[in-house]
Amino acid sequence: MRDTSSVGQIGEAAVMQRLITEGWQVLIPYGNSAPYDLAAEKDGRFVRIQVRTTRTEDSFISANCRTKNNRVHAQGGGFDFLVVYELNGDAAFVIHEDEIIGKSVFHIRLSPSLSGQVQGTHPAEDYRERWDKLDVV
Repeated sequence: MRDTSSVGQIGEAAVMQRLITEGWQVLIPYGNSAPYDLAAEKDGRFVRIQVRTTRTEDSFISANCRTKNNRVHAQGGGFDFLVVYELNGDAAFVIHEDEIIGKSVFHIRLSPSLSGQVQGTHPAEDYRERWDKLDVV
């Protein structure tokens, strides 16, 4: 497969395309020091978006929530939404920042757990292509 930088660029481009389709103007921060990958503006509202690109692992998707140094759990304040782009299924999952604070990994369930557990799980349908979440910021 490609190097990790190229894989990340594929995810960012896919997310940008979806945002534009949903009527958002997309802005890309200059340089590599911003805690987010993209900003989007619609009707005078701005949101900051961090993109993670990944592949499916069995019945779930794992999204790394750590900061750039890969040592600190998500702390909040750096972006408004984490958008996880899944390469195999060409799908984007929109997660509000509040849901990942304090986590190092966020798991999105693609199918119900074998034990039937529902509490504390993150079903894919709550996040898959949920661009409407951006409208409530």
